[in-house]
Formats: sequence, structure tokens, C-alpha cells
Amino acid sequence: MGTLNIKDISRVMRDRVVQNIVPKAGLLVRANLDFIILLIIFFLKFVLFSLLSKIPQYVPAYILSILGAAVFLVFGTLLRDRPRIIFYLLADVFVSLSMLTDIIYLRYFGDVTSVSLVFQAWQVREVGGSIIALFNWPDVLFFVDLPLLIYFYPGLIKNKTTPFQQQIGTRVKLLFIFSVMSVALICLLVRLEVHNGKAKAILNARFSNKMVAEYLGIGNYHLYDMYEFIKKNIAVEEITPEELNEVSSWFDKIRKNVSRGQLFGVAEGKNLILIQVEALQQFAVNLKVNGQEVTPNINKLSRESAYFSNFYDQTYSSGTSDAEFAALTSLYPAKDGSAYFIYSENQFDSLPEALKANGYYTFSAHAFSRAFWNRANMHRQLGFQESMFKRDFAPGENIGWGLSDEEFFSQISRKLAELPQPYFAFLITLTSHHPYNYLPEEKRELDLGELGETMMGDYLQSIHYADKALGEFIEGLEEKGLLKNSILAIYGDHDAALPDEELGRIGLKREYKRQYDKVPFLIFGSERIKGTYDIAAGHLDITPTLIYLLGIPRENFYFMGKRLIDNNKNRNKNRPVVFGTGSFVEKDRIFITPDGSFENGTYLDKRTFGRLDKADAKNKYLDAQERLKIGRLILEGDLVPLLHRKNTNS
Repeated sequence: MGTLNIKDISRVMRDRVVQNIVPKAGLLVRANLDFIILLIIFFLKFVLFSLLSKIPQYVPAYILSILGAAVFLVFGTLLRDRPRIIFYLLADVFVSLSMLTDIIYLRYFGDVTSVSLVFQAWQVREVGGSIIALFNWPDVLFFVDLPLLIYFYPGLIKNKTTPFQQQIGTRVKLLFIFSVMSVALICLLVRLEVHNGKAKAILNARFSNKMVAEYLGIGNYHLYDMYEFIKKNIAVEEITPEELNEVSSWFDKIRKNVSRGQLFGVAEGKNLILIQVEALQQFAVNLKVNGQEVTPNINKLSRESAYFSNFYDQTYSSGTSDAEFAALTSLYPAKDGSAYFIYSENQFDSLPEALKANGYYTFSAHAFSRAFWNRANMHRQLGFQESMFKRDFAPGENIGWGLSDEEFFSQISRKLAELPQPYFAFLITLTSHHPYNYLPEEKRELDLGELGETMMGDYLQSIHYADKALGEFIEGLEEKGLLKNSILAIYGDHDAALPDEELGRIGLKREYKRQYDKVPFLIFGSERIKGTYDIAAGHLDITPTLIYLLGIPRENFYFMGKRLIDNNKNRNKNRPVVFGTGSFVEKDRIFITPDGSFENGTYLDKRTFGRLDKADAKNKYLDAQERLKIGRLILEGDLVPLLHRKNTNS
């Protein structure tokens, strides 16, 4: 028997390819023509998503997106006829709805959605007005293929694919599925390996869902997000003793840097009324349009209060609930989803708990559904002894989501007169909610001219109305004699989500990200603290500042914020305000990182907008990362009770 040489082996292999593999490949293409067409459609939708979301998708991300879609769709190749049609039509609808949801969410919250938010999806019916306002006509393009598919797809299956599907065995189909999945996995691993350092920063730190979507493609981002959700909630990793010690040591270090100033307890024994105003941004304060003050009552109050002119919104993707959580617990909100849902069983140190422990009666009120943001459960968990929600108020004037701010404050004014003193009342307004077009014509008191027909005009009218309701409430407190024995604190919950073109209508031009992420914060009720403070501050600083004025030592609590009053000798006074992306802001400087990495960050002078030497920000960047890690460990490990036990036993 002769031996085969290289040429013979080559010829045999070529013949087998020509006789077996090429025909099978041709059959696969013809049998899966619908699969290929749908991949092309998905690619076009990925391009559309990138254009509408303004999230850049580069060639590697598009390749990964198509391969991810192929993995998703390839299992449909095992089906035939009607089940196959239904599978692929449902897949198309699912992907289109998912992308549209991401677009709408991005326009409102500035980020793409996360699977953890699915458990809050029932709340969508409550924000229908905002969703409609955020919908743009190009969004319809996500669904233009559906009528065509429904009309032509059955014929395609019957005449073009089914005859060839019958010629392909199950073994070839499974090999095809395995090949698609293998190619997708290899390309993903290559992508991660080529940019190993960047991948670690983006995926492990995950300070921005948008950055992950830009890096992996929107479809693969959602697969990664699902993996992270499962890992976090099913394969939960216990907090290690080393991590608990790390958190405890961090607080010990912070406490050593806290001094007791002369104004400690300056408002001891007074009632505390804390008001969270919906979507109140700082640029509206002291703003005049056509010679009219937008917030005349807040303007006047700020001149008679401790007013913080450099106060930033520290919320993440859950807006109002994030603001409440950060303000009341002095902890960073959950990065994905609302802490009010995800960590509702945790035990926290909080402003109501601190005050309740010192003889205060704690009360909260919001004229909306008690289930929204899980408030009824969470307010009780945070230490409120009594809460009023929509069903607890008497019928009255409704604007937009529920009771008007005027009606809300009118009923609350009567309620406060009945509360045992001293009390802590936490009040949440509602009327000035996005999309700001709920206010009836007779309530629109500003003469805005052409500006009145814009979203900015609607916003200014809503804030002017909220300011009026607030002014009437303060007058009522004064008439009832409640104001003289109270500390009144007011802050905005988050930015108004106004696009740059709307800001431009009143002469504001965004020179850098977060430039207009400021919200007002003021404290009225003591002559000794009156003045304007330009210290960099944020929501986490509200509770430490208020308990300091009320004479409650912070050493007994695990609060991450700093106090903003009487801190000339406090070494923490210049500590930057940290955001969830890892960016941070100081009095006159800001470090902005889009993906959490130092390398991609920019250090700017807030006054001149000029770039600064990034090396000068390195230590503060590392401190910011440490703070975010400490905050994350506290939430994920429910560490507050453990920290108290550790402190008691040490």
C-alpha cells in the first residue's frame, strides 16, 4: 500500500470541502435566510440606537453587538414554520422595545437601564406624562420593520427556507449553533484581552452603564448587566472580615478629623422641618426673566439663612429616591436601581433615627402613592414614626401627579400644629415634576413671552409656582407661631434634566459636565449661622450638618458626609464632593471621568474652564474611589449594625 504525499492529502481535503462542506454551507445560508435578514435588521437598529442615544458605537462594539444578537437568534434555527416565525417576531419586538426603553430612560436619567430596574417597572404607569414628553418621532423607526416582517415573513419561510431546512440534519444545526457561540465568545475575549486595562476599569468598576454599552455594544451590555445581577443576587458573596475592618478603619480615620466647633447645638431642642423640592435647580434661584424673580420667596429666605452656593446633586439613576436616601442616611445611593428597593431590608443610621433617639417625634409626608419608590416601607425602615401619603390627605386641588403644592402645604401646616414637640418633619413636594407642563394657565404667573412656549418656560413657571406655595407655607408657620421654634431646611432633589438647548434659552452654556448639576440648600432659623457658604457640598452633607446644629454628636453614627457649618478648623471641610462615576468636585476645581478611570479623566478650573495638571488630582481621585467602595460595601453587606456591634465590642 503506497503512502500519501502532501499533495495527495491536500487534494483529498479539497475534494471533501467541495463535495461536502460547501454544499452544506450553501444549504445553511438558504435554510437560515430569515436569520441572516434579522441580523441585518438588528445591525441597522444598533446604528439607529447609537444615533439617537448619542452613545458612540465603534467597529468592535458593532461586531460584538451583531455576534451577541446572533447568539440570541441562533436558537431559532432549531425551529420550523409557525414556531420559528413567532420566535423571530417576538425577538424583534423585544429588542426594539428594549432599545426604546434605554433611549427614554437615557433622556431622563442620563444613563441606560439595568435589569435591577425591572423590579421597579410597575412605576412606569405613574410617570406616563414624562415618558410621552421624552418620546421623539424618530423613535418610531425602531418598529418600522415589523409590519413588513409580519406581511412578508410567512411567505419567506414557506418558499425560501423550509424546503432547505428539511435537508439539514440536527447534527449540522447544532454544529452551526456551537460555531456561532464560539465565534462570539472568542471575539469577546479578544476584545477584553486587547484592552485589558480599560476593560477592567469599565467592567469591574462599572461607574457608568453608558460606558459599558459603548464598549461592548448595547445588546452585550444588557447580557453583562444580567450576569452581574445574577452574580450579585444569587451568588452573593459575603463581606469578609477584612472588608468590615476596612470600613471600620475608614470611619475611625474620619472621626479623628472631626472637631467640635462653637456652633455645636446652636439650635438644640428646636423642631426641624426639612423640605425636598422637586427638580429645583440652583440656576433658578435669584434668576430674573423679563424683570421678574422666578423664586422671590427662596431668594428672600436665602438672604436670611445659611445658604450653600456650591451644593451638588449626588443622585444616580433613581432621581428623587436617591436624593432622599443620600440626604437622610448620608450614604451614597445604589449605583443600579434604587436603594429604596434593593436594600430596603438593610438597617441604616439615619436622620430620623438619630433625632428619634434624642426625643424627637419623626414625621414624613408626600401627597403621592405610598408604594411609589417603596416609600411606605422605607420611611418606616429609616425611622419615621408617622407618614402621610396620598390616601391620608383630604381631597383638594390636584395638579399633575397629585395634590398641588399649595394644597399639600395647607394640609401639612395644620398637621404640624398637632405634632408633639420637638418634631422632625420631612416634606416632599410634587407639582414641579418633569415634564413641567402640568400647571394650568391660571397658575402661570410669569410673563415669559416666547420663552413661555418652551420646556424651559414650563420649568420656570412650575418652579415659580412651587416657590409661591413654599412662601405661603412659611407665612402660615409664622402665623401659627411654629417658625420661631424651628429650623427650616430646604434643598432640591436633583437636576431638572433640561437639555442644553433649553438652558441656552436663558443664556446658560454648558462648558463641562456637571456644571449645572447644582441644587439649592439653605438652613433658616438661627442668626448665628446666617451667610453664604461656598464650600463644596452635596446631599450626603445634609444630615451631618443638621444634627450638628441640633447638638447631636455624629460619633455615634455611621454617616459619610461632612458638616458644612462652623468648620474653619475642621480638616474635612475641603473634602471633595464625589459622584457615582468617580468624578469629584472641589470649591474651584472639578475632576471628570466618564468611565471611572484616572487615565480618561479631565481636571478643570471651574472659573476659567482651563485644564489643570491631572497629576495634582491623583490623591483625591484615589480618595474618591475609596469612598465609593466604602459606600458600596455598606450597602451590599448591610454593615451598619455590624459596625455598631464591632464598635461596642472593641
